[in-house]
Amino acid sequence: ARAPGPLPSNTLMFLTKERTRCEELAKRECIVYATSRNVETMDGLEHPNIRKIALDVTNDESVQSAIEQAVSSEGRVDILVNNAGVVCFGA
Repeated sequence: ARAPGPLPSNTLMFLTKERTRCEELAKRECIVYATSRNVETMDGLEHPNIRKIALDVTNDESVQSAIEQAVSSEGRVDILVNNAGVVCFGA
């Protein structure tokens, strides 16, 4: 899917589990914080507007730390796209 409509330059995006969209938005001059439990899994994301940080969405402290890193560096988060989830299997 293609990102919706025009976005202002330097829009700060915080994305979970969105590799393809990270590259697309970075090319559109957005600053993108790409997240994964393991930063090494994001080795293919090389655009200079992409910041890679570790985030485990199942851990509140990890979530807080990741948001604090982005806000500390950029001063804000304009848009959050959360496509990560927790799968629970029952009997």
